[in-house]
Amino acid sequence: MRIETGIHKGHKKDTNWSLDDPKAQPPRQAHYWVEFSRPFGKVPKVTLGLYTFDFINHGNQRIEARVTRATNKGFEITYKTWGLTRVWFAGVYWTAFEHADSNEEVPNDKPAKVVKINHCNNNDSCSPD
Repeated sequence: MRIETGIHKGHKKDTNWSLDDPKAQPPRQAHYWVEFSRPFGKVPKVTLGLYTFDFINHGNQRIEARVTRATNKGFEITYKTWGLTRVWFAGVYWTAFEHADSNEEVPNDKPAKVVKINHCNNNDSCSPD
């Protein structure tokens, strides 16, 4: 199995960023290509998690970040907003993973395995859910 992780941040200062202008022609999207440190043997699965954002207005706050294309060399992140939302920047954590022992696709319609999580307080005492 091979796993690679990283952080990406899109910003108003980027030439392809239109998420701060509610009058821009829809769809208001910004696309970024992220290269892996070295190619995977096959196209990996890539997941994103939104970790930061800054909105300019006090209205509705809408942001979408998704992988819109992936190869064994990298992937494309698309940030998107709509309505009157104005986004100054947004950032994601990403994880790419390839399982070396399996060429099978994992179906998305199967339920995920439930994992017990322990919650800890400031006194480091933990209790299971």
